[in-house]
Amino acid sequence: MGWIETIVLAVVLVGAGLYLLLGVAIVVTALVERRPVRFLVQAERDDPEWQRLGAIESGARPSPLPESDSNPSTAHGTQPYPESQIRAASRLAFSEPRLFKHLKGGIYKTTNVLMVSPSRQVLAVVRWGTTASIRNELTSLYSALDDGRYLITSDRPTGSRAPGLYDDLVYLGASFAQLVCRHEARLLASGKGVRHLSAENTLAEYEAILARRARFLIERGEACWVDPEQTTFRSTFRGALKLYFLTFSTGHVDQSLREAD
Repeated sequence: MGWIETIVLAVVLVGAGLYLLLGVAIVVTALVERRPVRFLVQAERDDPEWQRLGAIESGARPSPLPESDSNPSTAHGTQPYPESQIRAASRLAFSEPRLFKHLKGGIYKTTNVLMVSPSRQVLAVVRWGTTASIRNELTSLYSALDDGRYLITSDRPTGSRAPGLYDDLVYLGASFAQLVCRHEARLLASGKGVRHLSAENTLAEYEAILARRARFLIERGEACWVDPEQTTFRSTFRGALKLYFLTFSTGHVDQSLREAD
């Protein structure tokens, strides 16, 4: 065997080893991690995150910003992610942003803002912060279809796929306005009715979606309850393996915006 073949073989073996190691980490984490169905608590008005969003006053409708300012992918850091997303939502007449913190704390240093569209058909969840010191920024749009499924459009992978219940699409790098436009087009194309959501109790709407996902996974043998009250669940081995394969699935990712840059 020549030196070129030796180098190629070494690279392949290292790649396969890393792939296997990552797979073991994903499966073990899924088997061990306990995931509460309800993990958000409303933040106090004096929370520092509200100060970061001070430019967005309750009920205010700021003047339009250039598209680059509302798109975190193209603004190159000129505006913080949460502020750009919430400004854009305010411009589109979404409901007043409600701020929630992760109940666990510790490694979960994330903040979530929940808002509902003026049509009351779309729940927007904007998340930022860190999980285990890893940056965690994500915007997801949820709609409840009348056939029991949920249509979800996000600007980054959510890490919580549930094929059969969630019809999800990652519109990679989209601005908030682009995300809403794509989501509404998907709603129209689905031909399904859409349940109206409550703008007054956005947390209850979000928790209902999360609870339905937990029950769906349990019904399919991919998760199990870890407490009699059925407030926390974890993956079964079958569910952990499926999560592993879904992690590397990219069929639901639309990279057209990135490829156009």
